[in-house]
Amino acid sequence: MPLPKLKNLRAVIFDRDGTLNASGPDSNGGYILDPAQLAYLPGVESVLKDLHDRGILLFVFTQQNCVTKGLIDEAGIDALHDMMQTQISPAAYKGFFFNTQACAGPDWSKPGAGMLNAILASHPELNATNCLVVGDAVRDAESAAAAGLPFAFVASDQKDKTAEARKTSLPFFDNLATLFDALDAPVPYAAYEIDADSREMLLEAFPPRHADVIAHHITHKYDATEADMPPMPNEVRVTGHHDSGAIQVLVVEVDGHRHQAARADETPRWYHITLSIDRAQGVAPKNSNDLLDAIVAEHGVAGLDNLPEPIEISVTPRFMLDTA
Repeated sequence: MPLPKLKNLRAVIFDRDGTLNASGPDSNGGYILDPAQLAYLPGVESVLKDLHDRGILLFVFTQQNCVTKGLIDEAGIDALHDMMQTQISPAAYKGFFFNTQACAGPDWSKPGAGMLNAILASHPELNATNCLVVGDAVRDAESAAAAGLPFAFVASDQKDKTAEARKTSLPFFDNLATLFDALDAPVPYAAYEIDADSREMLLEAFPPRHADVIAHHITHKYDATEADMPPMPNEVRVTGHHDSGAIQVLVVEVDGHRHQAARADETPRWYHITLSIDRAQGVAPKNSNDLLDAIVAEHGVAGLDNLPEPIEISVTPRFMLDTA
């Protein structure tokens, strides 16, 4: 599952020990049992402050078997989390979830999805396109997969966890700073840039309905290399016009083909032009794909084509960077 770009993130759900803070002393079995033992790993505080300043919601989901073992009670865990809340900024975290809480369900314990599902239920605007789970253990990754959320590993202060993480095919980063730097990096993509005359014609034929006007290109392959550059097409036609109330899209055929080249996750995307969007409604250009998928699911492929006659446009293949 691809990781969301930083610009699209609305929430990050962190494992705690070994991901945000150093693990506890061996005499405690690696558990943190006292606020005096709680210390953020190097660089973590600055990353959390930056995410909070960006308006990204921060959550913690943590396996605390130390409560079950009688080493600390739930009030003690709450005291630890109260201290974490004040270390970044007031109310920086939106919620702390741990596996021994009274509200726990049968799958609350990792690798179950209970804690993550509780977060999603409390914030229905969160989904796999705008939420990321970060942890240092394989069971964290399994919880994310069970909840249908993307996941990234960061190196742990426990070497055995890091060794297990590196054996997986999931994204791995040496620390939180490198993870979020990677999510903020421009993504290259191969595209057909719409020629100026064709863009002007389209904007006149289909007046933009939303504040952010794009009408710039047709993506051929996202997260691409120069080798993915398509040839100059013989014919590009606009065959449909759709508006969800937040996203305005033109459906396109390129030399009779409807699908872009597959993404890294092998998910096909419909050739289209994102004409305009209303970002205030929490949408991004990539959500054009969701609109077209919904149309096809309800009406079939024929539902994409609602123009009386196709409109031919001129384009030029380009290699671009997504810096928006």
